Amino acid sequence: MLKYLPQMEKTGKDGKTTSGKIARQVTTLKTTLKHTTDNAVSLDKSIKERTKEAEELMHRLETTEAEARQKEQNLFNFQMENVLGKKIQRQVRQSKLMALQQETKIYDDLISGKYKPMGNIETLKTQLSAEKAQGEKLETILKELVESKPEYRELVSILIDWE
Repeated sequence: MLKYLPQMEKTGKDGKTTSGKIARQVTTLKTTLKHTTDNAVSLDKSIKERTKEAEELMHRLETTEAEARQKEQNLFNFQMENVLGKKIQRQVRQSKLMALQQETKIYDDLISGKYKPMGNIETLKTQLSAEKAQGEKLETILKELVESKPEYRELVSILIDWE
């Protein structure tokens, strides 16, 4: 206000002082400054709100993407388990088919008189009991696996039921 003091003391063309004009200008400048300050404050507030909204949207987007990736991974795991289960079932069927073909060949050889035992019957019985014991151990291990990892129950049950 002091810098306007010399201008206030001057007189205008009509001989009147311009102090009234300067007072109006100062009032206008104060009002303009107040509005500018208010606008700057509201703009800062608006920027902060928009920044917060953008951060929340980014967080939601990241969360949604993570959930989508997890769902895709779960679906992939489920499909892989199904494929693996089908492969195991196919292997079981092939094994049973080979066993049946071998039995058929043995019965055909028995009927035609071509069958000759491959060793001592006692040795064969010992080998058979050893094979059964090994099968029982394997079945016990598979059951323990099902108890410790229930998510593999379906796959392991196929192996347990394999004869």
